[in-house]
Amino acid sequence: MSKSSLLRRSVSALTVSLLVALSVIAGGVSSAATLGASPGGVSPRSAHDVLQRSDQYPTFKSLDGGLCLDVNMVDNASQTWVPLTVWDCNFGDNQRFANTTPGGTSCCQLINQASQKCMDAGDPGNSGQLFNGQDVGVFPCKVSTPTNQNFRYQSPPSGSLGYAEIHASQGKCVEIRVNPNNPTAQPGVGTKIQLWDCNGQPWQQWKLFTL
Repeated sequence: MSKSSLLRRSVSALTVSLLVALSVIAGGVSSAATLGASPGGVSPRSAHDVLQRSDQYPTFKSLDGGLCLDVNMVDNASQTWVPLTVWDCNFGDNQRFANTTPGGTSCCQLINQASQKCMDAGDPGNSGQLFNGQDVGVFPCKVSTPTNQNFRYQSPPSGSLGYAEIHASQGKCVEIRVNPNNPTAQPGVGTKIQLWDCNGQPWQQWKLFTL
């Protein structure tokens, strides 16, 4: 791991507390009123805002920058495995995920509602060992829920204001990729998602939002 990555991952617990406080000031509670604008007020942006919105399933909003998990549907039209990124929250179905428990020894799959694909770690077809820095995207759901499609959103702990980790297998969590050239900066739209050892930092903290 690079020195710059180590720098960002060494942020103290004080940083987490400050970001949680800022989230409250900026409107970090799960209601459309607190977010400040109705979904119809979101300005169109490429493929990310063209989908009809639904309140049936939640979206995942990050504590680090306030952006939401997003599937680019233009990429989805031509690619089987599509990388997840963060984008301005718009409550389109490309930002909404349903949780399902298919049974067996695995726990859960998170299914993107626009693509109808499952959250998936690594290259298409990979189902083995997970590693730090591994890409996270969406891929057609597998009946057996292999290791790389096994994700569980944790119950937010007391005092977290509703933020919690998305756990993968083998002690990994879903996080926003760190910019190696500016590791302390908040992420911008289009920043990719990866796996890393769970560490409780803001870039691993997500909140369920519904309208």
